[in-house]
Amino acid sequence: MQGLLEGKCGIITGAGSGMGRSMAVIFAQHGAKVFIAARRAEKLEETKKLVEEVGGTCEYITCDIADEDQVKAMVAAEVEAFGQLDFAVNAASIETKKSMIWEMPTESFKEVLDIDLYGTFFCMREESAQMVKQGKGGSIVNFSSGAALLGCYGMTPYACAKAGVNSITKSAALDCGPEGIRVNAVMPGMTVTPMILQFKSHFPDLYDQMERQIPLGRLAEAEEQATTALFLCSELSSAITGELIEVDGGYMAGRFERPKE
Repeated sequence: MQGLLEGKCGIITGAGSGMGRSMAVIFAQHGAKVFIAARRAEKLEETKKLVEEVGGTCEYITCDIADEDQVKAMVAAEVEAFGQLDFAVNAASIETKKSMIWEMPTESFKEVLDIDLYGTFFCMREESAQMVKQGKGGSIVNFSSGAALLGCYGMTPYACAKAGVNSITKSAALDCGPEGIRVNAVMPGMTVTPMILQFKSHFPDLYDQMERQIPLGRLAEAEEQATTALFLCSELSSAITGELIEVDGGYMAGRFERPKE
């Protein structure tokens, strides 16, 4: 089905690689003008070229979402480029390195929360303000994680931040609903992205165990997370708000584990 976002335009953060990059390409294929953001200009340029190769329109800005002023500039630049903001996907995130709670440096904990939680809040605040100003509604999609629902060995800051993303998603859905703005979150499980390779290097045994616990027997593809966000940004989900959608191959459905080969 093509054209789900025809005539729409919006922001995708974390679009320099992985799921954010896949979203930029797939949203463009469905007719959207995409304004992408990340911290590295060279990665954004690569994504822009991929979008243009499928016939899409793409502009970008470098942005550290932990910086309020940079987030404000990002939203202003998107509106200047495309005239309106119809959707926003907040996918920028960092993972934490393995560290037990008793040895965790304060700065490491704070860095993850600054980007994954405060950064998401800064984006949501500026995006929703623009949508309210326009008076035409809109859709905001946050990227959380299955780690938000469970304790997460050696990754306390990440799990804490993503639990906060879940909570802010539901609360903002209540605030924004009367304005016609829908707010939802995607909770990816293990997905084939550069971040999962980093996770595997930090937690090789845990990675192998978690992979065996996926009922579908494989990691999700970045494109599968992207199409979930596409659904939530499109009119196909026009009555859905305040939802946390797990895209994890059944990992969170219950106890399951394939034997080691």
